[in-house]
Amino acid sequence: MPRTLIPLCLLALTGCFGGASPAPRSFRPELAAVEPAAAEGPALRYRAVSASPHLDQRMAWRLSPVEYWFADLWVWSEPPQSYADRALAQRLFEGRGLRRGSGAGLPALEAELREFCYDREAAQARVALHVLFTQPEGTQLERTLEATAPVGEPEPEAIARALGVALSAVCDEAAGLVGEALGK
Repeated sequence: MPRTLIPLCLLALTGCFGGASPAPRSFRPELAAVEPAAAEGPALRYRAVSASPHLDQRMAWRLSPVEYWFADLWVWSEPPQSYADRALAQRLFEGRGLRRGSGAGLPALEAELREFCYDREAAQARVALHVLFTQPEGTQLERTLEATAPVGEPEPEAIARALGVALSAVCDEAAGLVGEALGK
């Protein structure tokens, strides 16, 4: 390569690599409001919602039933299980009037967030929450609850709004099942 071309190549490469990288954008799903319960209900041993390992702070797109893509520049302001934990606890303790308890003889609820993503094929937000409810006498309820919400344009704001709608719906359903089992 002639010596005069080397500086020109280096100059061209600095233009490719010297520009500023776009900053990550942070989002938070908006959850539906909950009406406070009129009366206090029974106690419930509640564990914070956990999440499948693939759900981290990057926004996830489901490309097919077996493939996910994670956006590096679109991130959640908190891990998705924090939103699920907050939504479910609010619906149980404020909306249903249940009380938090820690006794071993109390009914217990565990939940795992398994889906919190934009489904590209269906153009919708998808949330799946697996719940395990046990009572001291041995009765048990185990289900995976799913909810979806349409997303118009696949823009991060629209995805965040739709995920908030789907998460609110799935947590409402979980709280309803637990409330029914407890007679509340």
